[in-house]
Amino acid sequence: GSFLSGMSRVQQLTQLWLRMDGFAWPPAAPAYSALTASSTLVELELCDPGLPAGIWQHMFPPTRQLPHLTYLIVGSMWFAQDPLSAWGAADISSLVSCCPNLREGLHMLVQPGLHVSELHKLTGLTRLDLVYSSDLISGLEESVRGLAAITQLKMLEVWLDSPGLTGASFMPLTSLRALTKLSCKGRRGFHGAPSYPLKELVSRQVSQQ
Repeated sequence: GSFLSGMSRVQQLTQLWLRMDGFAWPPAAPAYSALTASSTLVELELCDPGLPAGIWQHMFPPTRQLPHLTYLIVGSMWFAQDPLSAWGAADISSLVSCCPNLREGLHMLVQPGLHVSELHKLTGLTRLDLVYSSDLISGLEESVRGLAAITQLKMLEVWLDSPGLTGASFMPLTSLRALTKLSCKGRRGFHGAPSYPLKELVSRQVSQQ
């Protein structure tokens, strides 16, 4: 907590990589506002398994401007993040307003839903790695439609758990004509994680081109 409060006085920061092992009693969400106090930030990496709920509305309020931030990692696949800290609709909207020039958003833990389509307003965004916070059996279709709206993406990696998925489930992603890399994997561990069959998607892309 004392470290976070001290960060608010660093006004010319351009890179911040903060990797924590987790706190038994993590600081309250408002304390994390100090991490984005510097408007000069270009790169921000925050990896912590114990991020509190409601953190993003403090780190990326719509009233804050981080015009130079192009690279953002929030959380990590190595950590079992709490679903309470997942990005929701209001959080995504605030991020778009706060960081208009974001190019890469990595390992973002998100709630299922169409709200990720808001990211299409970040016209420089070309790489996105999303980790879905829950089983997508009921929300997969709208989630994929949301991703398909981000037409400028060149690289998309999605981590999720939803049994029975096929390449056909991802057909809306054929609208991503700039896409050069697509990866869809199970999020429960690295070893033996299933990669969903995307042969149908690749065939459709080739036929359309």
